Amino acid sequence: MRLYVADTHDSTHGSIEVYDPSTGRRLKTLPTNYSPEIAVSPDGKLLFVVESDVQADSTKHHLLVYDTENFKLLKSVPLPHRSLYNVRPSSPELVVSEDGRYVYLLKTETLGNDKANYSVAIYDVKKGEFLPNEVKLPEGVLVFGKLRGRADLFAAV
Repeated sequence: MRLYVADTHDSTHGSIEVYDPSTGRRLKTLPTNYSPEIAVSPDGKLLFVVESDVQADSTKHHLLVYDTENFKLLKSVPLPHRSLYNVRPSSPELVVSEDGRYVYLLKTETLGNDKANYSVAIYDVKKGEFLPNEVKLPEGVLVFGKLRGRADLFAAV
C-alpha cells in the first residue's frame, strides 16, 4: 500500500509525494506543474495526474499516466478546459471507474461574462485517448465522485 499526496507548492509548480504509510518513509517525489490532482487505478498499477502549465499568456492542462511500479510516465494527453479553482475544491476533479477502464475528468470552458460550459471528459485507459463525446453538465460541479461498489458516478451542481 502507498499514500499519494498532491502538493501545490506555488503558483506554477507542485509535486506528487509517494509514501509508505507503514513506515512514514517518502518513496518518491514526482515534480508536476501547477495544482496537481490525482487518482489511482483500482488495481494500484496506474497513477493518473492532472496538472496545469501556467504561462503568462496561456495555460495548458494535461492528463499524465504513470506506472506505479517504476513511476515511468506512460502517457501525457492534452486536456483543454480543465476545471481549475483558485481555492481548492472539496471533491476530486478526476475519478477512475470501478473496473479501471475509464478516467472521468471535470472540465470548465470559460466563455466570459460569468458564463461557462461544464462537462465531463472520458479518458479510455486501454486506448490511451479521450473519447470524442463528453457529458455536458448544466452548471459547475460542487461535488464529484463514484458510488462505492457500483459503476455509477455522481455530481452535485
